[in-house]
This record gives sequence, structure tokens and C-alpha cells, in this order.
Amino acid sequence: MSNQTSNSHDLNSQGFETIYDHGITDDEILEMCDGYPETREEYFEVLSHDSAMSDLFRLYRMRGQPEKSDHYLEQINDDLFRNQIKMMLKMRPCCLVHS
Repeated sequence: MSNQTSNSHDLNSQGFETIYDHGITDDEILEMCDGYPETREEYFEVLSHDSAMSDLFRLYRMRGQPEKSDHYLEQINDDLFRNQIKMMLKMRPCCLVHS
């Protein structure tokens, strides 16, 4: 596997950042997807703003950057979804990275 995926800003036309704008590596993709990565095309096909922010939250948690991770958590528009993540973070932080 290659060390890093392309950083081509695929979703700039949709107006929000994704994991692909943040230099996600193949290994990080595998870790986030439990070893069964979807293709880049599949990822973009079903992606919403809130799921992109959730993925960035998880990516920066995996990278050990909680402040940056929390920034993306706060960008999630759906209050219920954001609060569920916060609750899970308090109860079982490991599950948020490997879910």
C-alpha cells in the first residue's frame, strides 16, 4: 500500500473538508473502516457534511490530536449526533476511533 493517498481536495465543490483533504494514509483508512475500506468514489457518493466532520473528528483522535479533533466535532450540525459522540467519548473513547 502507498504511504499516503492523494490530497486533491475532492469535495471543495461541495463546500466542506474530508479526510482526503487531510492526508489520510491507507493504514488510517483501514483502521477507520475496520479493515474493509470503501473506495474513494463510494465514500463521496454517500457523504454528508456531518459524516465528513465525524470522520475528521475520528481521524484526529487516531492521530492523538484531541484539540483538532474537537474542532471538527463542533462542526457537526446535528445536535443529537454531536451529543451522542460526546457521550460516547466520555464513556468509551476507544470506540470512537475504531467504529
